[in-house]
Amino acid sequence: MGGGTQELYVLSDDRRAEAVRAFLERFLPGRAIQRDEFWIPEFANPPREVLRTEDGILEHLEAHADEPYGLYWDHGDGLAPRQALVFYTRDGNVILGLADLPERAPELLRELARFAGSSHALMGWEQRPPDTAREFIEWCRRQG
Repeated sequence: MGGGTQELYVLSDDRRAEAVRAFLERFLPGRAIQRDEFWIPEFANPPREVLRTEDGILEHLEAHADEPYGLYWDHGDGLAPRQALVFYTRDGNVILGLADLPERAPELLRELARFAGSSHALMGWEQRPPDTAREFIEWCRRQG
């Protein structure tokens, strides 16, 4: 991330494409996804499959609850929050994230946790969250 941003993460058990879209619309409506193709699996070379749309990857990840994946969106006009992040875990959950100015982080984290109905939330710095809910909860406990 860099550039003076604070990353905020919450755990959700709802990885439906509709739920992820609701998160994006609520927190980053003027977004642009950072990729134009999505390799399945994420880091495979060569990939088993290549998807080319945001809807395609969201629907794929909803249908494949054991597929870990990280997606990133930027805010096109430089307004806050600056970035949305969604990390699908390999145990059927999703970690929703935002990157914003540090001074806005505490209130935005509370708002994000309320939105997701989550008691597992934390602030991080440029580190991809773990890919299971159990590990994320442990990460939260260590930070708490």
